[in-house]
Amino acid sequence: MLLFIIYRKQLVAAAKLSELLDLNLNFIRKFFQTTIPVIINESLWALGFTMFTFIYARMGTEVIAGINIFKTIEGMGMVLFYGLAQACAVTVGNKIGAGEEEQARLYARRYSIISPLIALVVGLLILATANPILSVYKVSEEVLLSTNGEPAK
Repeated sequence: MLLFIIYRKQLVAAAKLSELLDLNLNFIRKFFQTTIPVIINESLWALGFTMFTFIYARMGTEVIAGINIFKTIEGMGMVLFYGLAQACAVTVGNKIGAGEEEQARLYARRYSIISPLIALVVGLLILATANPILSVYKVSEEVLLSTNGEPAK
């Protein structure tokens, strides 16, 4: 649908097939100079998370269950922070793009103060509601202990 709209309205992104297939050596070199570090970074990141799973699996099924509960709750909390990060980037980026660098710096400083405060409030909220949240899950006491940060027995 997006491609249809782009080509139908002849927007800037509507490239000709010859332009899309025009691959010269300079472009290919620049492409790989940019993407290889990203590919290495993402591969190491994925390997790291795989190692976490491997370690948790060696600790027992109770720990895996606890981690899965934790990751679900963490994911819901992270949505707020991903949104906040995007809002910061757009707001500051718009000011930079408009040539208002002092205003961009002011916004960046404000976000640098507001973001940790929001994180603190969310962290305290999660701590205060941990037991009610965990009570929703039908798991053993051992799993609940491992989710609360206590070692599973």
